Amino acid sequence: MPKAFVQSVGTGTRQDQDITRPLVWHWRRSGAGFTVWVVSEQSRAHAERMAHALELSPAQYRIEMVSDTDNVEAVYRDCLALLRDLGQQGFEPDMIEVDYTSGTKAMTAGLVLAAVAHRCGTLSYISGERHGGVVASDTERVVSIEPRRIWADERLRLAGEYCRALRFDAALTLLDSVKPVWLGDYERRLAAGLRLIGTGYGAWDRFEYGRASGELRKLRESAVPDLDPFRPEQSVLTRLVALTPANGFSADRLADLYNNAGRRLDEGRCDDALARLYRLTEMLAQWILHGQYGIDTADVDLAKAPTPLQAQLAARRSAEGKILIGLDLDYQLLKALDHPVGRHFDEGEWRGIGVLLKKRNVSLLAHGLEPVSKKDLESLRDKLQALVALEVPDFVDRRRALEFPWRRGREVASGAG
Repeated sequence: MPKAFVQSVGTGTRQDQDITRPLVWHWRRSGAGFTVWVVSEQSRAHAERMAHALELSPAQYRIEMVSDTDNVEAVYRDCLALLRDLGQQGFEPDMIEVDYTSGTKAMTAGLVLAAVAHRCGTLSYISGERHGGVVASDTERVVSIEPRRIWADERLRLAGEYCRALRFDAALTLLDSVKPVWLGDYERRLAAGLRLIGTGYGAWDRFEYGRASGELRKLRESAVPDLDPFRPEQSVLTRLVALTPANGFSADRLADLYNNAGRRLDEGRCDDALARLYRLTEMLAQWILHGQYGIDTADVDLAKAPTPLQAQLAARRSAEGKILIGLDLDYQLLKALDHPVGRHFDEGEWRGIGVLLKKRNVSLLAHGLEPVSKKDLESLRDKLQALVALEVPDFVDRRRALEFPWRRGREVASGAG
């Protein structure tokens, strides 16, 4: 499809100078299939004269008068509306060239802003030797820029904001829409770093610790200052590598799962946050039972269980001969073993943990239809932090160290002190 050509038209500064000549010169080289002249009341006659000189039919052009030639915002709104109208006529942004050579400062500024906002294919102006404010004959040359280059810089800024908001997939999608050829050297390095942030922290958020460590190690090596808030410490990357499944349960794994639940809560994904807090509670018990008592909750050895619970446990033996237990029996075992976490679970300042955890069973993503309250989750999160701290005294320090660096200033838990 032929392209559309949008050209601002001023009045000129001298009556003895023909302002339309260079504009017509540019039009003839534009390959325009449809033209819009952006005019003021005073410059409308110039546009009409050009249309006549170019022998354009009424179907080939349009003259658009802006509402206030000295108000940049008004011109911007008027021009953005006409660019959208061109879209309705079938002209994609890439097929629109905007010439802002002529017109008041407000007219040209408003037109340029609208072209950038609409992501037009080309912005151009006529350069050359000037006499009386008009480019002299035989000195004309067109200087062009792709607004997409400006738009690309804005996309990089927005991708950074998406990363801060934990929307890593959205950030990567934005980055995919930006071609390297649109960027300067610094911006290309910034885009590469933002991609490492999206892939690295996205992998970390999905518990893919090996991939996260590899991507974020590359991020550490980047020399782009704008990436500093996202840059992880080497010690954190070392700790991430240690969280691979082969290394089993650990205090750092509990801290990272706690942080992950907090991030889901900040996003308003309450069911996801509850699932993680439930798993954290279960993992804490499994870690203690396995590490301190040699009890595997996926295959309990009755000989290692307290006598009062052996009959109850034996009744749970499966057809495969294994005794598999869940969260409730985990904590009954810890209590019978007189472990502090078992003694305090759902007692004293921890009272209510059991009730809050059971909300998972009636939530929409489990077995019921009930929504999960953010207030309830915040209460559960705080109680669990205190419960884990009975076993891991430096738990608050661990979770802070393993939080995404730009989020460490946030009080992601009311018990952060």
